Formats: sequence, C-alpha cells, structure tokens
Amino acid sequence: MPYSVLRHQPQRIRLVKKTDDPLSMYIGDIMTVNVNLAGVPALSLPCGFTSGDSCLPVGLQIIGRMFSEADLLSIGHVFEQTASFANGTPSMTREVSPVAP
Repeated sequence: MPYSVLRHQPQRIRLVKKTDDPLSMYIGDIMTVNVNLAGVPALSLPCGFTSGDSCLPVGLQIIGRMFSEADLLSIGHVFEQTASFANGTPSMTREVSPVAP
C-alpha cells in the first residue's frame, strides 16, 4: 500500500527517551530480536490505529516457518486486500502546531 506524499504530515515528532540503564534496554530488545536469532521469516503489517486522542498506528507481526517467505507474502497480501482500514486515515482530533526553527 503506497503512502501518499500529499497527505498533511505533523510537524512535531515525539522522540522516545533514551536510557543509560542497560537492563531496561535489554528488556526492550527481548521482544524484537528473537525472530532474527531464530532465522525465521517475519512480516510486519499496519493493522489499524489506537482509539482516543493519540491515534497511533498499530502493527501486526506474522512469523512463519523457515523458508516460508512466499507463504508470508501471500498472507500479507490477502490481509491488506481484505482489511477494512487499508484505505482509511486516522481521525485527528487536535491540530498539531509546527515546531519553531
């Protein structure tokens, strides 16, 4: 699903706070590196938006068996074709102010 460059983009982006605590960094990595270490294919897809004022994107990760890349791509294609939100945009409930240069 291509992303429209004509869509209004927010001018301010909240950054995740960096930490010097190695334990909290390790705990954050536990959920992201297992697939890479196992050597299995994975596919991440957008699957909606959170409710409320934030309207943050939500993702879905599908993990397959070894050498099942074609199956994952087929599943992802079917998901994107049948998802009801695929052509929708989140409703913005507040205006984002531009960042001063």
